[in-house]
Amino acid sequence: AVGNAAISNMFTANTINANSSVNVGNSTAFSSINVQTSGTSEQIVDNFDLTTYQAAEYVVSIKDNAANGYQVSKLILLHDTGDAYVTEYGVIYSNGMLGTFSANANATHSRLTVTPTQSNTQLKISRTLIKV
Repeated sequence: AVGNAAISNMFTANTINANSSVNVGNSTAFSSINVQTSGTSEQIVDNFDLTTYQAAEYVVSIKDNAANGYQVSKLILLHDTGDAYVTEYGVIYSNGMLGTFSANANATHSRLTVTPTQSNTQLKISRTLIKV
C-alpha cells in the first residue's frame, strides 16, 4: 500500500504513473521536471528545501529546439545549509554542449541552475532527492 491507496493489479500495465513525486520510505523522493528555457542567461531549473533534503541526483536531457541538438548528463548536488555544490559527469552530446550547470543555496532552498548556450531549449529532468 502507498499511503491510503493499495497497489493491486498495478503491474498489468507495466507502468506506475505519478503526477508529482514518489516517496520511498523515509529517505528518498523521485520526481520528473520539465523546463522550457528562453534566452541564454542563468535560469533556475530546480530547488528543494534545505531542512528536508541533503542531496539530489539528476539525469538531465536537453534539446535545442531550433537545431535539434541534444545533450544528456548526470549531476549530483549537495548542500551544507550555507552553500550548494554540484558536479556533472557522464556528459554526451550530439551537436555541442547545450548548457552548463551550477548550484547555490539561499536561506531556505538549494537551487540547481542552467546557463543554456542556445536561446530555446527544453530540459527533461529525472530527480532523486535524499532526505537529511
